[in-house]
Amino acid sequence: MTAKTPQSFTNEEVQMATDITFIFPGSPFLINDSIFPPLGILYLAAKLKADGYTVQCLDFGLGHTIDEVSSDIVGISFTTPHRFDAFKIAKELKERGKFLIAGGAHASHLPNECLENGFDIAVRGEAEAVISEIVKNVRQNSFNSIYISPEMGVNELLFPDRDAIDINKYSYTIGNRQATVIMTSRSCPFGCLFCSKISNNFRMQSASRTVAEIFHLHDKYGFSAFMIFDDVFVADKRRLEKIVDL
Repeated sequence: MTAKTPQSFTNEEVQMATDITFIFPGSPFLINDSIFPPLGILYLAAKLKADGYTVQCLDFGLGHTIDEVSSDIVGISFTTPHRFDAFKIAKELKERGKFLIAGGAHASHLPNECLENGFDIAVRGEAEAVISEIVKNVRQNSFNSIYISPEMGVNELLFPDRDAIDINKYSYTIGNRQATVIMTSRSCPFGCLFCSKISNNFRMQSASRTVAEIFHLHDKYGFSAFMIFDDVFVADKRRLEKIVDL
């Protein structure tokens, strides 16, 4: 079945659908795939909502299914270990007439493989800078097969939209306290041969923004323990000292 473009939707379909659904596949290769929320799609949800779009986020590691998809445009964010599950999900969604966008590490490195496996668009890089443009282009039925996203300064990014998914369904504790995940930098300053990075440009949040996000998570959601998901959190000792002092 050919994917619909938004111009081919009926009035009823347009009224019922959210603008885009993001899917994070389950991670059966992990001992537990419901430990942390997928921050990547939550960053994208925050950007799109700020630009006036409606967004749905589904994490198949929490038991979400294809039947819950409420949009005709669907983005799937995945790494290489996820790729076969992602391609299977894409096949099923394509049979239901969905328009498919691939993102994440695997799409960044192998965009053509994603296009060959049913995706209409593949995004290379960190998608916050282009995701609103992509949704607009798809709705106008004028889009590219591959988008290369410019990098944004990490202090410019909105906090991930943790309201887009039920973060209380994730389970991870530190010292018997319920914990959640944050990212305070992107990429890494080193060039290890065994590592495949989306970007070679190492960028760190300011100490004040990092502490502001921690307080945001504590005040709004009640978290008092945090897993820092950076590649290298301690790369800058001065920033680390500022975070501690704040």
